[in-house]
Amino acid sequence: MAEPRIVTLPHIASATETTRAAMVDLAVDNILAALAGHPARTPLPGGAEAHA
Repeated sequence: MAEPRIVTLPHIASATETTRAAMVDLAVDNILAALAGHPARTPLPGGAEAHA
């Protein structure tokens, strides 16, 4: 059933330059921590930290 009053858009809240830059910084921090043998700032549930 079509609904002419609804517009569906993708989630764009993270599309600001500031947010994207923060996401890059966090990814770099996680990579550097892992390479230095430290836990990631934002580990994945069930990841290596959960089994250590």
